Amino acid sequence: MLLRSFFHRRKALMGGLLLLSLGVGLMEGLFILIAKSAVTGMHWRTWSVPLLILAMVVTLRSLSQVAAARLELRGVFAWLAERRGRLLEAAATRRFPAYRDPWRNTLVTSLGSGMDDLSDGLGAGFRCLAAVAQAAALAPVLFLFSWKLAAAAFALAAPAWLASRVRARMLAAAAEGWSNSKAGLALDLENFGDGLEADAGNAGLREATGRLGRELDRHAGTSRRWETAKAVFPPALEWFFFMSLAGLALFAGGAGGAGDAGVQESPVAGGAAGLLPFGALLLLLYRPIREWARNHPVYALGNGAFLSLGNLQATLEAYPLRGPRPQSPSGLVTAEGVRFGYGEGDSVFADFDMALDPGELTWVTGRNGAGKSTLLKLIADIEPPQSGRLLLPPGLDFAYLPQRAFLGPGFGEWLRGFRTARPEAWRELDSILGVEAITAKAGGDGRWEGLSGGEKQRLALARVFASEAGYLLLDEPTTWLTASDRERVLGDLLAIWRRPRADGSIRGGALVSHEPFLGEFCARSLRLETPRAEAVA
Repeated sequence: MLLRSFFHRRKALMGGLLLLSLGVGLMEGLFILIAKSAVTGMHWRTWSVPLLILAMVVTLRSLSQVAAARLELRGVFAWLAERRGRLLEAAATRRFPAYRDPWRNTLVTSLGSGMDDLSDGLGAGFRCLAAVAQAAALAPVLFLFSWKLAAAAFALAAPAWLASRVRARMLAAAAEGWSNSKAGLALDLENFGDGLEADAGNAGLREATGRLGRELDRHAGTSRRWETAKAVFPPALEWFFFMSLAGLALFAGGAGGAGDAGVQESPVAGGAAGLLPFGALLLLLYRPIREWARNHPVYALGNGAFLSLGNLQATLEAYPLRGPRPQSPSGLVTAEGVRFGYGEGDSVFADFDMALDPGELTWVTGRNGAGKSTLLKLIADIEPPQSGRLLLPPGLDFAYLPQRAFLGPGFGEWLRGFRTARPEAWRELDSILGVEAITAKAGGDGRWEGLSGGEKQRLALARVFASEAGYLLLDEPTTWLTASDRERVLGDLLAIWRRPRADGSIRGGALVSHEPFLGEFCARSLRLETPRAEAVA
């Protein structure tokens, strides 16, 4: 299936690889025929011309293999870039909740280990295909030696072929189990790392390590089955091959090879001894068979990754595109009959209606689980409503700060650019948040992971309030700030946000918080009660 998909998009490249592989097989067959002719029909003093021809044949064979390898790698990387681009494009343009598990874990795993498995599997698939092509080119040469022995060899190869099909199915099952186990283990390790501090502080570290140890043991068992399947596959084919060769020798000994000039020309007398050049060709034919056996397990794993990536791609593309949001004729941020829930039977909002003035600050309050954070996600288009409509004023954009401060790999570049382009705004934010000292502590290379939660929150607040966006969305912005600083810091930042812009407009926002002092800064409040919400002026 993986090779069929590749062939569908790159027929010319696949055709070139097949021709090169057939050429390699033909060169090897020609090598045997020339060598046989030289040994049986020439004196050793006259071998110079055949040796020169053999050297040319071997050189052409090597050049064909090098060309095939280069062509294969170029095609593999181009195809993978295309697949990766399609997946990233779907993630960027489709309205699906990428930040939530299992989507988040599936997407990250697919772009990481999934793409690696696909790359390895596609390369192994090409090597399997090349092996089959080389064997197909060599097989007819057998009939030039002895059609009887060739027919007997193909008859005796049938059990090996049937055994390989059975083993191939077992390999595919083992590969799928190992791939699924690897994805599950990645999630277990992430959860273990995220929970280390909490587990240690609550005397739960022994339980956490024991739980992870059991998952590691389970994965090790799956990995052992996969490695065993890979290790057993080539020797099993070897056994069938050599048993077939022994049976062929017995057949040749009984038949005497009569009627086959190619065998009778052998310099060694006797029917069984006449099998020697034929056996040498069979051993040469065995090399692509073994190459196929070595690479088929990796191809099976890559094929499984291809199917998983295809399913993920189809799932993402089933979600609607992120297009322009419906515009509000009233110029308000409006919800009309919005229904939303995170799971089957779950309902955070049911027929929810609201209207927020984009020029006002709204304090969103309510008990835990009432849907405050969800409301901000719906407004910011992080989550799409399951039904109903959420209408926005034309051209309204957002500055959004989630509960968990995230600086990201591009934060240092933004910080340097903002500090250079708007030094006065930077100094003003520094006077409120102390960002200059925090960035100095992080160092010039931006070692943000060494900062405390409060320091990261201050930097995240600086970036949000430096934004030129038209509407502010803050989710628990004072969580990491000290109690004595919360009201002062947020009040000063909101004063910056509320300054009239060049066109005279005043920016508003929605602020989720349990802090009672927010009532002083907000023109209105919105209290949420599950599964409905009602506005309180």
